Amino acid sequence: VFSDDQLKLVAEMADMIIPDTDTPGAKAALVHDYIHAIVGDWYYDGEREKFMRGLKAVDGRFLNGSAAERKSIMTALDNEKSDEKTFFEEFKELTLVGYFSSQIGAEEELRYEQYPGPYQGCVPFEKVGRTWAT
Repeated sequence: VFSDDQLKLVAEMADMIIPDTDTPGAKAALVHDYIHAIVGDWYYDGEREKFMRGLKAVDGRFLNGSAAERKSIMTALDNEKSDEKTFFEEFKELTLVGYFSSQIGAEEELRYEQYPGPYQGCVPFEKVGRTWAT
């Protein structure tokens, strides 16, 4: 569904939402590939067309822009108001779900244990240190 340039655009935008810090960011977690798969394989035609319109609206301006221009574009997208979910709200949701369901997001950002052990209804946050991913 995405051209090479659009996939690069999705990777750059997602990485601005979740950049590298003390843990790897969205680009390292291959969030752009997740978004590509969801939009291409799982969206209905109308949803896909709406997403692609939003992506095309920022396409050339974003990739060719400076860091300040990119931030300005992302801020403008984030401040859009609509009665329906905006392109950027959808994009952020896909970015977060893609990141936190990736191996990097689950194991390095969150705390993942395949079998977390017995249920403990009340555990001080200081004892676990991070939110659980399971």
